[in-house]
Amino acid sequence: MDATTELTAINPIFLAVITVILSGITAALVSSYFQKRKDERELKRDVLRRFVGNRYFLTAGQQSESGEPFIALNEIFVVYAQDREVIDAIKKMKEELDKQNRLIDNILTLTKAMAKAAKVPINGLNDNFIVEPFTPPSNSG
Repeated sequence: MDATTELTAINPIFLAVITVILSGITAALVSSYFQKRKDERELKRDVLRRFVGNRYFLTAGQQSESGEPFIALNEIFVVYAQDREVIDAIKKMKEELDKQNRLIDNILTLTKAMAKAAKVPINGLNDNFIVEPFTPPSNSG
């Protein structure tokens, strides 16, 4: 067997090994990319869910023993750091916390920006639905 024959016998095996290795690496990279995107979206949705779920404590001036709406508000700048619209909305909300009649508008702007960044479709909801949370009915007789 001469050197040329040995080379052609090795080439298909070598090519198969390289192909398997490259396809494995490619699959791992693609899978990792999509998993990272999924995890980021889930984290954004979690913060949005907690913020919206506790907005009653912000809009009604109630106190939350757990501090949940404020915990979610304080997490926003980290979780949504890459979303300029959300960061601008949270900055504006913080700057205008002591301004009369600005809280509702800022909650609305922030909620819409967060939903957009988290890919939560809220287009079918009107603004009042978003800013007026469900509250227990009053027991006035």
